[in-house]
Amino acid sequence: MTNIDRINNHLTTLSEKLKVSEKAYFAVAFLKDSGLSMLSEPILKFLERGGNLNLIAGRNFALTEPKALKELRKMLEPYAKSKLFLAKANSATSVFHPKLYLFKSKKSCSIISGSANMTKGGLQKNKES
Repeated sequence: MTNIDRINNHLTTLSEKLKVSEKAYFAVAFLKDSGLSMLSEPILKFLERGGNLNLIAGRNFALTEPKALKELRKMLEPYAKSKLFLAKANSATSVFHPKLYLFKSKKSCSIISGSANMTKGGLQKNKES
């Protein structure tokens, strides 16, 4: 998967996986409002039909945006099983830097691991893998 075209991009793939999964686990170094706004509708539909989302965002380099954290927390609030975590590196030389998306349903599991953060660039514009 790359972000070379409109069909073969992270946004489309993550949105499709949310439609068919019961559980989703995201671990991203950077969570920005630009990325959250692109995934808000698929995430809300996922939650409304009983999906369970756990998301861990990093805080290194001060690139995760407080506005995105507040908005996601507000989205998850009515869904007690879904959680938002903010990762803190254990030391000044340690960085929380994953880009990992896991999806689980009764019949299958999928893992997307690569270079795409939950940002507009990571989901659609940058050349990610």
